[in-house]
Amino acid sequence: IFIGGHSMGGMLTLIFASKEKVDGIFTAAAPIGIKSFAAKLALFFNLFIKYYPTEWEKFKEETDGKWIGYKKIPLNIVLKLRRLLKEMKENLSQVECPALLMQGSQDSVIKLESMNYIYEKISSQFKTKRWLDQNDHALLDSPDHDLIVAHIIEFIENVSNRSS
Repeated sequence: IFIGGHSMGGMLTLIFASKEKVDGIFTAAAPIGIKSFAAKLALFFNLFIKYYPTEWEKFKEETDGKWIGYKKIPLNIVLKLRRLLKEMKENLSQVECPALLMQGSQDSVIKLESMNYIYEKISSQFKTKRWLDQNDHALLDSPDHDLIVAHIIEFIENVSNRSS
């Protein structure tokens, strides 16, 4: 069983792998923190407004209809994200399965040192980092989409061949 996730899904992947046995994991843009100053203000603004509208129509148009996301974002997500970050960081050393970590070198959302931090903290004996030079945070609809898929397939094949 291989599991993977993008961004917050990458955090959930790492938390799951720290608690359950899996054959391997892959993460795309898993954060150790968020760059945005606005995210810090969200906790304050959450006292007055509950949701922040997104430009979902623009995102959908820019991605030729591929974008799937929220029309509005609950501001309390920042508090939940902080809790998840804390849990993930506390449990990284428990991740022992093979791991493929990917991050866009132009990521404007998460801390640039995220992938390196996670790589150093997990206990996996078989782990790989892949910087994606043409990519920001939204890796799944990116110029390197085919390369990302190829990295994941290669990783799964390599792990599967090692255990055969």
